[in-house]
Amino acid sequence: MSFKDCRLYKIFDELRATVTSKDRMKEVIRVPLYSNALFLMGASVFSSLIGFVFWLVAARFYPDEAVGLASALISAMGLVVSFSKLGLELGLVRYLRRYSEDPKAIINTVFTVGLLASVAAALIFVAGLDLWSPALLFIREKPLYLCAFVFFCAVSSLNILSQNSFIASRRSGFVVASGLIFGVLKVIFAIVLASFLTSFSIFASWGIGMTAALIICIFVFLPIAQRGYRFAITIRKKVLSDMLGYSFANYLSVLLWGAPALIFPLMVVNLLGAEANAYFYIGWAVSNVIVMIP
Repeated sequence: MSFKDCRLYKIFDELRATVTSKDRMKEVIRVPLYSNALFLMGASVFSSLIGFVFWLVAARFYPDEAVGLASALISAMGLVVSFSKLGLELGLVRYLRRYSEDPKAIINTVFTVGLLASVAAALIFVAGLDLWSPALLFIREKPLYLCAFVFFCAVSSLNILSQNSFIASRRSGFVVASGLIFGVLKVIFAIVLASFLTSFSIFASWGIGMTAALIICIFVFLPIAQRGYRFAITIRKKVLSDMLGYSFANYLSVLLWGAPALIFPLMVVNLLGAEANAYFYIGWAVSNVIVMIP
């Protein structure tokens, strides 16, 4: 059997023919599964690129120590959100179609539980800073910093859940749009707040951009993706009973996979200091962009 007769060659030949043909590409894009996959790939690439730009701006306008502490704060927020999601974002993708007659019930239930869990996880994290991250104790010294950290943790959790609601609705174009809003605004605010030269200015610029994106997602994009949607604090026991088994099983695997990457910056800032963490994190941002190139 020749190489051209093997199955792998035929797959690559079909892929080449599709990519090089405008008509066939149009047919592919019309299929929701493929178009959503393209949007998600685009969102992932853009997120890495704009994240790289953000940290370049931070490194240009802020002291090394401020960059190191801010990157640790953002990693801490990501870790808190990872623990608080409970796999609900995956359950939302899995079960939203089953609640097509009343999508508001499942979306608002997931949002409400995610909101409460993220606030609780953030408060627990802050309360135990002496134990797991003494370098970040400064956020307990000022009520504004404490409230902002808890608030941005809740916003980050809701932002992730809203992205997954778009994926479940097969409207991944909104994932790209919200990522664009978040990315551009966080870079702008990083420059605007640079006069304060503090680590919390960097963290706040990240949080403000994310908050603006979430507001647009909930009050503009979601009502389009799910006609008639309105945000409301809701908990439906049946929704939770249907989802929790599936969600929690996936939650553990996702947590074990993603948590180590968020713990590394916290380890560096506590063991080697904020300045060392700045160099470590900028290098990591560069590596994330390189990984996206293939």
